[in-house]
Amino acid sequence: MPSSDVKRDLIIPYIVIALLIWGAILALGAYVFQGQHDLRKPLIILACVGTFVGFWGVLLWINRGRLLRGHQTRDKRDE
Repeated sequence: MPSSDVKRDLIIPYIVIALLIWGAILALGAYVFQGQHDLRKPLIILACVGTFVGFWGVLLWINRGRLLRGHQTRDKRDE
């Protein structure tokens, strides 16, 4: 595995955690904004952030599977 893939694999969890924290802060701000405590606002924000992170997680999972299949076929050709 090239070093760029290793660096990417190390940084992605930190990016996901940062996005989740950012979404939680936005949701908290939407909940307490102007003293109006409406639970729907933070739930919408958290749903959007969760959908975004989930979408990218699925794409990364699919890409990893494709890369692993590519490495396996190259290994079989080299034999």
